[in-house]
Amino acid sequence: MNNKKQSAQSKKPVVVIEIGNEWVKMIQVEPARGGGRISRLHLERFSSFSESMGQSISKALKAGKFARGPIVGCLPRQMANIRFLELPSTDVAEIADMVDLQIGKQTPYSRDEIVSGYRIIGADPSGYTKVMLVIAQQSIVRERFHLLEEAGLAIDAMSVSTEGLLNWSMFNMPGNNAKTVMVIDIDATYADSAVMDGDKVLFSRSILIGAEQLLEDPAVAREKFVAEIGRSIEIFNGENHDATISRVILTGAAQNIEGLADELEPTLEAPVETVDSFGSAKLVTRKPDLQQAEYHAISLAPLVGMGASIGNLEFNLVPDAVRLRKSLQQKAKSLTALGILVMSVLIAASMLITLMLCQRTARLDELKKELEKIRPEANRVAGDLAIAKELHSRLDARRAPINVVRELHALIPQTIHLASVFVGEDGRVALKGMGKKFGDVNDFISMLEDSDLFCDAKGDQKSAKGQVAFDISCALEGQQ
Repeated sequence: MNNKKQSAQSKKPVVVIEIGNEWVKMIQVEPARGGGRISRLHLERFSSFSESMGQSISKALKAGKFARGPIVGCLPRQMANIRFLELPSTDVAEIADMVDLQIGKQTPYSRDEIVSGYRIIGADPSGYTKVMLVIAQQSIVRERFHLLEEAGLAIDAMSVSTEGLLNWSMFNMPGNNAKTVMVIDIDATYADSAVMDGDKVLFSRSILIGAEQLLEDPAVAREKFVAEIGRSIEIFNGENHDATISRVILTGAAQNIEGLADELEPTLEAPVETVDSFGSAKLVTRKPDLQQAEYHAISLAPLVGMGASIGNLEFNLVPDAVRLRKSLQQKAKSLTALGILVMSVLIAASMLITLMLCQRTARLDELKKELEKIRPEANRVAGDLAIAKELHSRLDARRAPINVVRELHALIPQTIHLASVFVGEDGRVALKGMGKKFGDVNDFISMLEDSDLFCDAKGDQKSAKGQVAFDISCALEGQQ
């Protein structure tokens, strides 16, 4: 599978699931050098839809060890309407609006009953854009989503089989010079005739004749089938005057229908070739055995194309209810993630604060223990310091009582008579005596203040028998 657009291909295994009217088809495509690898395959026939189908699909996925993503749903061509529109604009936004208006005109169903999608094919010089529009009943698509969800699968995309057939044809059409090619994919109960031009689908028409009819009643069914293919070519030529089909490719169950290509070629007036559904993809699984007769009417080409080039799928037929539910689930996950993040931040902050408090408490306990250890030594040092101060004060000769008396003797004026001198242990000196006048006593107090030995001199004075009695208190320098 060599194509430039494979850059968009997923590097993971892609699981493609198609639930048709009679068959459940599941394949797992893994990217490989030079082509894809079909590593898992499951085919199961059913008679009617039921709740047990979801359980059956789930068991098949587990038994076959299928990967769980990406998961792509394939809607069979006969379950969708495909229209080709030419819109008078090349602006992407305008085209979207025009398609939205055209959808209601292309189907008898109301907008609430359908699901749709479109892809732009190309624009011409006159300013018109050709668009491929796909419309499907919402009930059909929703039924398949429900079954796959019951099987425990989360569908990443749902496209129509024609888009898968386009991818398949891009990698498997023989010859590099072919321009416009009709690819006819024959499945069990229907066929999809599509005209491809490179990476574009120019035309698609579902034919309600399949491989089962062609194999069981070849005489009648083949004649009708050839007529229907001719009718498809007529419709294509009527809608596309500038294009001519240069080759017809048969695929799907066509390889198990002998002589079909030879029978078609004279009628179609173009070379008809048959190509295996897997084409250049390598089938590496042997389960189930596709050579068994029960699988001869099955086509896997669209599924191979979808799995090989998931990046080229532009349709995503998702019902509104499913889209809304996924949106709500995504918002719920975002809110849950935000809540978890906020709680994580709060818990982390709480743990950090708790850790810091524990560290500080532990440090405080350590300091208290260290303090208790050094308290006796500190008390001893404090006691030694007090003794040292006491010794220092006692060893200071200037503050000895005799020196105090000597200093007082030098300071006392003739107008002052001391009656008593008392030197206390706290360094305070109390002086009592008489003076001739209040001024003489005040002068004496000033002289004490100016002395180098005394300070903080204060005194009480009162008259007594024509003299002034005083009671003076002062401190020795360095003892206040």
